[in-house]
Amino acid sequence: MPIDEHLDVGELQSELGGALRTAAVGDVESGEYEVRYMRPDVEREYSRETQDRIFESLVFEYLGSPARESDFEPLGELQFTTRSFENGHVVMCWSDETLLFVALDGSEHFVPVTMRLLREQAERPPVASAD
Repeated sequence: MPIDEHLDVGELQSELGGALRTAAVGDVESGEYEVRYMRPDVEREYSRETQDRIFESLVFEYLGSPARESDFEPLGELQFTTRSFENGHVVMCWSDETLLFVALDGSEHFVPVTMRLLREQAERPPVASAD
């Protein structure tokens, strides 16, 4: 699978601990994605079919973002999208056509930490996946 290797799961686990629910990377152009880490309790909650639907909706979000970005032109290009839910947060880092996706437990404390980690990882040379 030709997916960009910019995702260091070990570093995410080290910094986020038990708050890390899921870490995934996707290629928007090909529509392919790879879940690099999913906590066992989370894995029981999401079928592969549901995971596919989630990634597909994120691809549509990315493809639609240039039209919405023009409304925010003074702020520059879209780099992150964060969604906050009752019991967790999803942080997505958009780097060219690569999506870095991290889902977290409910504490908002980890959202800025995750954004920093994903920015740093997106700017680094590719790393091998940590399986």
